[in-house]
Amino acid sequence: MGNKIDSHKTALKEKQRKENILWRTLLECLSEIAELNPWDKIPCEVPFAYIPESNDQMIFFSCVQEADDSKGFLVYPSPRDYQYGTLSQESEKEETRQFIEMENYGVFFTKKDDVPEEIQTIYSQLAVDFGDGLWPWVSHKRHGYWSQTPHEQELVFILDCLDNLHMQLLALQEIDAIPDYENGEMLLRYYSAEEDLWYNVIAPFAIPPEVSSTLAMTEGSPLMEELSQLPVSTSVPRMEFDFGWLDEPVQDEENDIPYFPLHVVVTDRQADKQLSLYHCKPEDFIGCALTALSEVFRKHGIPETLYVCRDESYDLFEDLAQKLGIQLKRVKHLPSAERILHALDAV
Repeated sequence: MGNKIDSHKTALKEKQRKENILWRTLLECLSEIAELNPWDKIPCEVPFAYIPESNDQMIFFSCVQEADDSKGFLVYPSPRDYQYGTLSQESEKEETRQFIEMENYGVFFTKKDDVPEEIQTIYSQLAVDFGDGLWPWVSHKRHGYWSQTPHEQELVFILDCLDNLHMQLLALQEIDAIPDYENGEMLLRYYSAEEDLWYNVIAPFAIPPEVSSTLAMTEGSPLMEELSQLPVSTSVPRMEFDFGWLDEPVQDEENDIPYFPLHVVVTDRQADKQLSLYHCKPEDFIGCALTALSEVFRKHGIPETLYVCRDESYDLFEDLAQKLGIQLKRVKHLPSAERILHALDAV
């Protein structure tokens, strides 16, 4: 008789084999970038931008250097992430919130002692050793999460980014010019479908307008059918919705990636009273928010006005409010909701 094949183990081995190939390719790319030594030529504030061939996003890069033995790049997958990572805010609370909500990849060249243990383990498995030189490594910070070692599609994404950054750095050598950041210039790499060519140009610095991502509520769904039958509220005509983050990351299990918990709150704007309060993980935000609001609607009825102060909240409830006849108002402050979130030490 033949031996039974363990499909799970086989799949894990294949996954590991693919990741090993990605790590080797990534390290080759990083070595080529390091040979160009861009930190001696390009001021850290000069932005690089890359528009993939799919033309569906704009990725930003910036150099970082703390010392000769601690340097690298930060890669921002969207203009919003770039702004969160580079623009100063008026308060420590806003700085903290933007850090939590930002996504970026850190690409570093440091002493071996500064390389995370998990990545050192990967390098041992690959038989990679940079000796007394600078060790390249990569981390990924997701929205609402602490930094982690990238895997699978995250490695594919950052490898594509760094391949194109490498091409930008080579192009800078050819044109023998540096973008004048103080006068609003950046280096831009983009693909022309008409000419089937990639271009690297010094261009005016510009942040494209953020595209709204309104959540579409399905007509006839059980939730919409239920909410559309509810009466207009006579007791709570004006409600507030807001959310905030706890600034200390937590882990559900020992080996889980630390995340920042979210608090979601719905309040009576006139009575300054809490109506619903939930907490959740970052990826559960939409479901948590809809649950909190639906719970209040069932108990008190549909309000005349729902007040929000964040773009995310407006995008989340715009379609829902339109279908239920609620006036959705975006304001600068939500006194009732802010009081509750402040008491929870949420930012």
